Amino acid sequence: MKELDNLVKIHKLKPEAPDANEFAGMVRAAETRLKDAAIVGLSVDSQFSLACRTPPISVVFPFEHRQL
Repeated sequence: MKELDNLVKIHKLKPEAPDANEFAGMVRAAETRLKDAAIVGLSVDSQFSLACRTPPISVVFPFEHRQL
């Protein structure tokens, strides 16, 4: 991603090596939060909060893990 590489060059973004364990942890956390958001009896606010705190894996993965 050219735009993100440019941010690295000007020291606005720090490059990180791909980490499969970190990614797996993000997936587990997202799955847990989404399952919890579906619990019957939770308030709509709680469900929304759980769903919104789910890591944006589809956004983070392509950049951070493009070399996996």
